[in-house]
Order: sequence, then structure tokens, then C-alpha cells
Amino acid sequence: MKNKIILGTAQLGFKYGINNEQQVKKDESFRILQYAHDNGIEYLDTAPVYGNSHSIIGEFQKSYKKRPFKIITKLPANTDYKNIINKVIEYKNQLKVETIDILLFHSISTYLKIKDCKDILSELINNKIVDKLGISIYEDSEVNFFIDDPLIRVVQLPFNLLDNYSLRGKTLQRLKNNNKTIHTRSTFLQGLFFNEKILKNKELKININILNDIALKNKISVQCLALSYCLSQNEIDNVVIGVDSLDHLQNNIENSKTVINYESFKKINEIEIYDKDLINPSLWKKNQKLF
Repeated sequence: MKNKIILGTAQLGFKYGINNEQQVKKDESFRILQYAHDNGIEYLDTAPVYGNSHSIIGEFQKSYKKRPFKIITKLPANTDYKNIINKVIEYKNQLKVETIDILLFHSISTYLKIKDCKDILSELINNKIVDKLGISIYEDSEVNFFIDDPLIRVVQLPFNLLDNYSLRGKTLQRLKNNNKTIHTRSTFLQGLFFNEKILKNKELKININILNDIALKNKISVQCLALSYCLSQNEIDNVVIGVDSLDHLQNNIENSKTVINYESFKKINEIEIYDKDLINPSLWKKNQKLF
């Protein structure tokens, strides 16, 4: 049975997230990938900036005559548009796949830099180097730059218990109305939901306490609540999660079977974070108000 989860592989390539103290070892990475494959996960989400995750995935894929995973990877911000085809072929060879299923522009700035190279982008697709093109965004306003571009078929954006439907709902609806496939990331906000004791920020503490109460009333963990909330959104096609152990993946796959009730959804959607910088991990190192 197909699984709506996409396995993010940043943790397989380097230390990632506020709770991770070390990179996942290679043998554990292989156990994680095997279990994901055996449990219906179709997609791996990776990037050349995720340490050696490309090579780890490639080594795993090589052991299968039929490649088990579809691959999503990204064009970095510093990509030279004149060298896109060679660079993507290099990624394809590293990952040991015939075709990269989804190639994402790493950011809106990367897309704007090379969006006019329609001939090169079309060549990637026509030569079956890439099946689909997409873009990873942070802000809802960035949708305006690509919503009418038929080459952009997949959009990845943040979505979670705090960066929730009250903030993202209109954008999700707009993307779906324009026939875009929607993948969401930051499901666990890099582990922030499980580490509220280190937080300085009062706004986040109050709202994470609300989430803990909702989880308690449902007799589930906050981790389970976070995953179930994202997976249950009708507009969202797939949800990217990262794990740092086989046990972590097993728990998440079990949690993905949980259905939360309407009242809990309503309470989550009533949460609104006013300082949006607090829920943007790319700004955390600069944000002294957070930790």
C-alpha cells in the first residue's frame, strides 16, 4: 500500500535539527531505507547540500535491480544555469536512478535566476533526465512568481501544528486550484515541539502547551498529533518527515494511522503565531528571542 509520507534524508547526510547530536550511521541509514521501502514509502527527499545523503541513497539503490524509491532532489541557490543539465546528470548518477522524479528549485531566488531558460528545463524533461519540476518556498507571497508557470508542477512548503491552516490554508487552496501537487515539510518543526523546555519565547511556550493538552485529551503523543494533522489535510498530497533512527521511523509509520477528531483540528487551526520568524527554522540562528 502506498504511503503519503515522504522520507526526508537530511539526517542521513549530516546532523540536522535542534535535537540531533550526531549523524545517522550508514548501517542504520540502510535499515531505515529498507523499512521505509517495505512499508510503502515511495519517495525520498534529498539535496546535494545534505552532506553525503546522495551517495548513501545511491549505494542503497544500487543493491536493487528495480530501484525501490522515487527521488526528489534540489538545485542549490548557486547553480549555474548554463551547467544545469550536467549538474542534474551528476545527481542522477550519484543517486543511481534512470530519472529524477522531481527536481525542485531550492528557493524562489534560484527559480527566478533560471526560469527563463525554458529550453534547458524542457530538455531535462524531454530527455527523461527529470520527470517533473517543482519549487521549495517559504513565504505564501512567493506563489505569485510561479503560479502560472506550467513547468512548475510540484510545490514544497512548510506546514505544521503552528505553521498551520490558519496561516497556509488559502495558499494550499490556491495551489490546488491551479493543479499543483503539494508537498509539505517542517512537520515537527525540526523537533521544536518536543523540546519546549529550552524555549525562551512566551508565545511559543503558551501555544505548545495548548498542543500538549490537545494531544493528552486524544491520548496520543504530540509527535503523533503533528503527523496526523498534516497527513489529514485534503489539499496536501505528501508530507516530508525526517527520522534519526529506525525506531523513530517505525513510530512515525504507526502514528500515521491515527485519525484525530474535528474538535482537535478546530483548536489547532485557532492557533495563530503572530511573530512568523519564530516558526521559520532558517532564521533561528539569528533569532535570540527563541532559545
